[in-house]
Amino acid sequence: MAEATGSDAGKDINCHLDIRMMLAGAPERSAHRVVQHGTGGGDAFRGWTNPGGGGISFWADLFISDLEIHLIGADSIELRSPGSAADTESRFWHELGLLPGHTRDANPAAGELAHGSWTCRPMDTPPSSGEYYDPDGTVPGTWRLVATP
Repeated sequence: MAEATGSDAGKDINCHLDIRMMLAGAPERSAHRVVQHGTGGGDAFRGWTNPGGGGISFWADLFISDLEIHLIGADSIELRSPGSAADTESRFWHELGLLPGHTRDANPAAGELAHGSWTCRPMDTPPSSGEYYDPDGTVPGTWRLVATP
């Protein structure tokens, strides 16, 4: 789960991700890293309003076929989708290629395994999209990796 809200480029911006991950196979282990592969899917949302009350909302049903979770050392974690980083020119989707974080200060009693930061960037829709043009406005946010039964 991830959320980002704030104001930038004259807009109030709200973004969230709700991704379910399914891990598969045995983890790959090295001296300082454990990598677990899997898939993921869920919802991605980016919306904004301008001071005049106009705005736009984007919602996408997403699927991540190349999910990787990298546990690095005693504290660092990276949620990766190499295809998201390589296969798109959209800064919003490119950002999902690497979500860095930490396991320290997580709240396992509440099911939280790790947390980190991400940036909600524009969808970079083309000007020909007319009223759905989304070229600017960036807000910082956070993500949480939560175990589900």
